[in-house]
Order: sequence, then C-alpha cells, then structure tokens
Amino acid sequence: MKTRQDGFTLVELIVVVGIIMILSAISVPALNEYLRNYKIRGATQQVASGLSQSRTKAIMSNVNRGALFVVLPDSQNPGLFTRYQWVMPDQSIAQGGGVFRALDALMLDPAQAGPVFSLPGGVRFLQGGTTNLVGFTRLGAMCDPAATCGNPPITVGAAVVCPDCIDFDPGTVTSTFTLIQDRDNQQRTVTILGGGRILAQP
Repeated sequence: MKTRQDGFTLVELIVVVGIIMILSAISVPALNEYLRNYKIRGATQQVASGLSQSRTKAIMSNVNRGALFVVLPDSQNPGLFTRYQWVMPDQSIAQGGGVFRALDALMLDPAQAGPVFSLPGGVRFLQGGTTNLVGFTRLGAMCDPAATCGNPPITVGAAVVCPDCIDFDPGTVTSTFTLIQDRDNQQRTVTILGGGRILAQP
C-alpha cells in the first residue's frame, strides 16, 4: 500500500517564486526612494531641532541678546559647512557695547556654547545666499542677523549682527537654512519665521 506524501508540486513552487519576484520588482524602487530621502530628511529634522534648542536657550536667558544658531565649517574641510552649534553672546558685556566674544570653540566659555553637532555624512549646508547665523530674542522671536538696530552692528564671520537682537519687524523677516545631499544634489530647507516658528521641509 502506497503512502501519500504531502508537499508542493513544481507548478505551485514556480507560482510562489513568480509572485515573490513580482512583489520585489514593485517594492525595490520604492525602498530605494525611501533610503535616498531618509538621510537628508533626518538631517533637516536635526537642524530644526537645533534651532528649537537655540530658541529655547534664548527664552530661558531672558536677555535681549538671546541666543545664536551658528553654522560651522567641517573640521577636516573648511570649505564645507557640516556642523552647527548654539551660542550665547557674552552676557557680561554691557548692553550696547557692540562686542561679541569670538565665535571660536576654543575661546568660548562652556556656559556660552552648546556642543558642536555634525550633519550625517554626505549632507552639508548649502553656502551662498543662505543663512549662516540666526538669533532669537528673549521672547523667542527671530533676530535678523543683518538688521540695523539701536546699537552699532558688529561683524561675526561674514554676518553683520545686531548686538541686542532687537529692533526688527517680525512680520517681514525670515531666514532659511538649505541642506544639500552630495550623492544626488537633493535639497531641503528649514525656514524660521519672524515670530520664531521653525518650519522644516518634509
């Protein structure tokens, strides 16, 4: 008497393998697109978080100078900008003195500057026509780095900064940080509205 052996026929196996191949062909392009966008989207959210932290520091300090968000050059290649940091202007300087402590990590008091953060590999800040530095007031509003104000403006790197971070029209001021992914030149922006709201491009 023959015993029946359970299993799959060759036709059934070919059908299953065919279905798997069809599903793979459909899903692989979508997966590649997701992975391509994942890094720069993550970097955009990271920068938005850093800006929010700078804004929070400004509100907590409750002084007119507030806090700055500064884009820094790469430690290995100064021509690329891949790092950022929040900085508190030297609060010991009399208001209106028109002087900032140098924005140099070696010269800053640890209480005046947060850690230096790096963008994910292959992502950098796009330079040329994009913001390198932005300030926030004690009320959380954005301070226009190029604004003229009651006190003499000062130069920090390539930016002209109002030392008191006041006297601007928040309804007309915005700043934008642009990030670019070197592999495919994909770009994302983080925009700061005058009132301090931070908008990260999805």
